[in-house]
Amino acid sequence: MGFKDSNKHLQTIFGYAYQHNWPLDCYQKWRVGIGYTLSLTQRSEYAYIPLPLPLPLAGIGYKNFNIQAAYVPGVKNDGNVLFTWLRWELNNDY
Repeated sequence: MGFKDSNKHLQTIFGYAYQHNWPLDCYQKWRVGIGYTLSLTQRSEYAYIPLPLPLPLAGIGYKNFNIQAAYVPGVKNDGNVLFTWLRWELNNDY
């Protein structure tokens, strides 16, 4: 993924995400899950050197549509960001 950070610089993140899901209804169309990401990110403040960024992950989904979020912990006046995105699965198992 690529996005602009709070300083309007390009930041990229590459990696792997795993989320274990539990169904919320008997048809298993609604589900909730938690997991983790193992990724590398690049920031302008660090000369775009790849930095490891393991993060906790949570999400909720309905059929092929998912809302996921990863929490980026920080220190005083830096970090503490909830990074949220939408995911649409192309396979149609429902």
